[in-house]
Amino acid sequence: MLFLASFICAQTSTPSPKPSADYSQEALVTEHYIESFRFENDGTGDAIAQYQKQLEVNPLDPYAHSSLGLFYSKLKRWNKAVPELEKAVFLQDKNPLPHISLGQAYIATGQPKKGMVSFARAIAISPTAVVWNNIAYSLAEQNVQLDRASQYSDAAINAIETQLRDINLDTLRLQAIGTTNLLYNVWDTKGWIEFQRGNLDTAERYILAAWEATGSGGICEHLGEIAEKVGNKDAAIDYYVSSLTGASPGVEGRSRLAALGVAADLDSRIAKARAELQTMRTPEVQRLGQGNRRFLCPGFSG
Repeated sequence: MLFLASFICAQTSTPSPKPSADYSQEALVTEHYIESFRFENDGTGDAIAQYQKQLEVNPLDPYAHSSLGLFYSKLKRWNKAVPELEKAVFLQDKNPLPHISLGQAYIATGQPKKGMVSFARAIAISPTAVVWNNIAYSLAEQNVQLDRASQYSDAAINAIETQLRDINLDTLRLQAIGTTNLLYNVWDTKGWIEFQRGNLDTAERYILAAWEATGSGGICEHLGEIAEKVGNKDAAIDYYVSSLTGASPGVEGRSRLAALGVAADLDSRIAKARAELQTMRTPEVQRLGQGNRRFLCPGFSG
């Protein structure tokens, strides 16, 4: 999936950060953390209104245009996303992330050549695992050029695994955690490409591993779609309910449950699933003479 993971906090009411010329992988990871927090913690309607108000004050704010375009993309309002992302790219041409978002929006609005040009520009600016992953996921979401998407996701996995080989626990830095989370997101991307190809067993292996590592609602929704595809309605319902339990709930979980006829008493089902997941993800470690210690795995807190 698009690399969006939440442990750097920012509010939409906070002034947008000043443009930076640093588009290294670490800088891009940080920017994605910020955008992720906004997606996960702001009501979509309120966030759109806040960005629109911010643009009334400062029409040349590239981050406001980019964020507004991303929110429209999340809602699949592609025709509204395109002009916002075009402005973001114009105002901040050397940031690869708006180029990727614009590329997907172009493809979604029937402009594939423009989309591929935008992707190529992003890679030229920053040939990093974040960029390769996000392009691969964008292609998979639009179900186009899946061979190229697979190549990009493989390149991202190889690059990240090479980085992680050099990590030493004695000198562990916060950026290493971000790199690890990026790998989990690339697993989901790889699985989603295989889903679009019809290779459902392979897709499930990648996506299940990604979900178990992150607890991401969006990734869990993918498992629900796989279960639906193979005709396992009960498993699909369980996954969609689980997608709504964590700190980063899925965007489409409720609507997909409604389509499957699940509407009544949904909040209590979510609460029950949350408790079950917390129990499952909280191992006990026995230490002689010091009693038990319980640890809640990251990504699954309520």
